[in-house]
Amino acid sequence: MTQPVRSRWLRSEITFGPAGRIVATVLVVAPALFGIFVSADFFIFGVLWLFIVPMALRDIWRRVKVPDAESPIVIPEEPKAPAPGESIQDRKPPARW
Repeated sequence: MTQPVRSRWLRSEITFGPAGRIVATVLVVAPALFGIFVSADFFIFGVLWLFIVPMALRDIWRRVKVPDAESPIVIPEEPKAPAPGESIQDRKPPARW
């Protein structure tokens, strides 16, 4: 079994492309750097830097699977109509209403 090829530089449904990732990184890191080095609230921004920024950067720079040229795009099927009696509209209301 081969491992899928992954990249941090591709765009996907849940991640940005390269330019978006760089802009998002700057937007996440700049306020924390400002707060630590310029503002008097350096303790609050230090906590932000230690806990929130690493989580945000991990999500921004998540690796995505490189799509194969050979694999077809799978379109999900439409949901089937429920069988008689399975729909919530066909059920009897509870006795304790």
